[in-house]
Amino acid sequence: MPLMGSRGGGSIRGFGRFGKNILLAFLDSLSRTTSGSLGTSSDGKAEWKNIRGTWQGNGSAGSSNAAASGNNIAVVDLDATVISNLQVDTGNTSGVGLAFWVTDANNWWASTTANSTSAYSYSTCTGGGSGLNPGGCPGSCYGACGGCNQSSSYYVWYVYCNYGRGDRTWTTTSNTMQVAEIGAGACQYYGGQPQSRDSVTAYGCSSTTQSFSGTNYISNFKLLNNGSAVVDTQYNTNTSAFASAGSIAISTVGNVITYSVYSAANKGGSLLHTGAYTATSPTKGAGVGVFHSDGGSNQGSSVSNFNVTAVI
Repeated sequence: MPLMGSRGGGSIRGFGRFGKNILLAFLDSLSRTTSGSLGTSSDGKAEWKNIRGTWQGNGSAGSSNAAASGNNIAVVDLDATVISNLQVDTGNTSGVGLAFWVTDANNWWASTTANSTSAYSYSTCTGGGSGLNPGGCPGSCYGACGGCNQSSSYYVWYVYCNYGRGDRTWTTTSNTMQVAEIGAGACQYYGGQPQSRDSVTAYGCSSTTQSFSGTNYISNFKLLNNGSAVVDTQYNTNTSAFASAGSIAISTVGNVITYSVYSAANKGGSLLHTGAYTATSPTKGAGVGVFHSDGGSNQGSSVSNFNVTAVI
């Protein structure tokens, strides 16, 4: 019967067939002060070791002061490589996350996020002669279009129809009365002939183009194998702020790695991104732990509340 950890139980140690002390699960708040390593987990069941760079406790979280480009890793070796749950809080920053299947400094997997920005610009409303109005600016000129100018090339002719049927108007680019043309549209229904009464210069929308520009805030999920991204997926872009991870989680079944990104700590808030990747003949070390890499904008260097459960 398989041994496995439980989230509520915190840590599991058992004795295998030959009496070996087996570690399958542990919890670590990482909220302690240490020097040179992360030391002993808060539940007292696991001892951390640095694999790449240096991790240590800063009093409230586990922190890496080494250059992010070094792909810094600290791990605890479990006695299983099938991970039913591995999670850590990343403080809504980028470049930090989880390491797993770690064998040594040159054989490892990791999950993290990265942020970047890009500029955008666009123009709308070229304006022109639409919405002509003899009395003033057409309503369509306001809003995004903006502005209103007199249009010297447009005229509005006022037409009187016989038999007291009322006035009609006809808009034309010509300042010469076109009786036949106007009569067909304005007065034919009532009979009789139209007569010119007046002409005025019409108003039209200005031809000024309105331009917009700003910044796109882009967030990506990354799954890395020995420093190379096997998954690099944009999961959010907007014009106000990054959608940085509050927590990251992974699990494995066979060679399939399932990953999730959450907006808040402890897999809380909204699910920002999830997916799965099937590794090809991966090397599966027993080390699981924390990861620090180059995350671009909003770079982080610390994590907290580490939680892992594995199965044999």
